[in-house]
Amino acid sequence: MQPTTENQNQVISYLNLRTLIGVLGLTLPFILVIVDSVSRHGFHIEFSISDYYDNGTAGDILEGVLFVLGFFLFSY
Repeated sequence: MQPTTENQNQVISYLNLRTLIGVLGLTLPFILVIVDSVSRHGFHIEFSISDYYDNGTAGDILEGVLFVLGFFLFSY
């Protein structure tokens, strides 16, 4: 498929947007475990991703990533 002038004017292509959504979704649990382990100075895995909401720094990362995912899905 050849790029058209309409596709060239897009800031982020649909393929890049879908890839970014997938990468953020797949790496979110690993990012939360790493950030929580660094902030607590010890390795601890919560029972679910939503348990990281009340964990200070990991909760801020969770909220930020969910906001970015929601924005990307809305713009998609």
